Amino acid sequence: MNEVGINEVGMNEVDRALPGTAAIILAAGFSSRMGAFKPLLRLGQSTAVERSVRGFLNAGVNNVTVVVGHRYEEMVQVVQFLGALMVVNSQYREGMFSSVQAGVTSLRSDVQAFFLLPVDCPVVQSSTIRQLYAAYQGSGKDIAYPVFRGQRGHPPLISTCLSSEILESKASSDGLRGVLRQHEAAAVDVSVEDHGILIDMDVPSDYRDLQAHLQRTGE
Repeated sequence: MNEVGINEVGMNEVDRALPGTAAIILAAGFSSRMGAFKPLLRLGQSTAVERSVRGFLNAGVNNVTVVVGHRYEEMVQVVQFLGALMVVNSQYREGMFSSVQAGVTSLRSDVQAFFLLPVDCPVVQSSTIRQLYAAYQGSGKDIAYPVFRGQRGHPPLISTCLSSEILESKASSDGLRGVLRQHEAAAVDVSVEDHGILIDMDVPSDYRDLQAHLQRTGE
C-alpha cells in the first residue's frame, strides 16, 4: 500500500485553483434510514449539501456537480445559489452507483480527475481536498484516498482514465468499489489529520453525533 504525507508532496507549491479537477456530490437517494432528507438537514448555519459544495469551492475546485434525484425540485434553487451544476439522475431508484455514473457522464472533456463525495459526508476540510490533490499530482497514480489513523475515507480523487470502465460496469459487479478494487496498484493513500473523512450520517444517531462534532470543533 502506497502512503504519503503532506510534507512529501510540496503542498505549498499548489496554486489556489486546482486545475483539471471536478467534484461530484451524490445527493439523489431516498435518505430512508435517516427518516429525513439528508441533503437539506441543517448543520450549524448551513445544510449538508451547502457544506459539501462550499468545501470544494473553498479548496479551489471550481467545477462542482451535485447529482440529484429524490425530491430534486427542492434542490434546484439551493444548488444554483451555491454556483454548482446539477445533474438529475432519473435512475436514482437503482442505487448510488447509478448516481456515480450520472455524475461521471456529465464531466467536461477538460477534466482530468474528479473527487467523489456522498452528501452524507459533509464535513471534509477544504485543506484535506487540497492535500489530496497535491499528493495525487506528485504520485503519478490514478486514485488518491484520504486516510485518517489507518482508515480510508471520503472523498477519493479518481483519474478520468477510469471513466469508461466506471460507465461500463454494473452495480451487480460491486459498482464503483469493484472498479477501484481492480486498480489498487494504481492507488495512493494520503495521510490526513481530518476525522471528517470518516464521519457520515446514515441514521438519526449519526446526525446527532455529527452535530456534536461540529460543536466540539467549532467548524
